[in-house]
Parts: sequence; C-alpha cells; structure tokens
Amino acid sequence: MLHGAGNGLLTIARGTVPLAVFGPIGYGLRTGLLGAPARATQAFGPFLFGLLLDRMGTASIAISSGLCLSAFLALFLLKARAEPAPATA
Repeated sequence: MLHGAGNGLLTIARGTVPLAVFGPIGYGLRTGLLGAPARATQAFGPFLFGLLLDRMGTASIAISSGLCLSAFLALFLLKARAEPAPATA
C-alpha cells in the first residue's frame, strides 16, 4: 500500500511542481525535459544490466549492489540549506 501511495504522490508531484515553480508558459516542454533523463535511464537500464551480466556473470550483482549502497550513502552527505528568516515590517 505504501509503495502504491508513494507512486501516486510521485505522479502528482511530477505534474504540479514544474507548474508551480516555472509557471504555465512552456509547461509541456519543461516537464518533457525534466522527465527525459529518467525515461532514458529506464529504457537503457535493463539492456545495460543484461550486458553486464553477460560479461561478468554473478559478479555484476555485487557491482549493482555496491552502486545502490553508494547512492544510498550519498544521500546522507546532502546538507539542507538554511532558509533566511523572513523580514518583518
């Protein structure tokens, strides 16, 4: 259920955030440009993993796991920017 809810929220955010940030002018172009890298990765990922499996065998699973863990650990290196306090009149 949580996975389904997360996917639902992701599709809503993917459609509304560019509209809120950039406005309605060029909305289709901007959402297409923002989504293109993800779609290309989803398209070529299985093919490239198949090539990796063919060349390296089961060692490619260890490489894939290492890449996933390194990406997960990289999230902990991200730091939130401090927001300046709003000016009061």
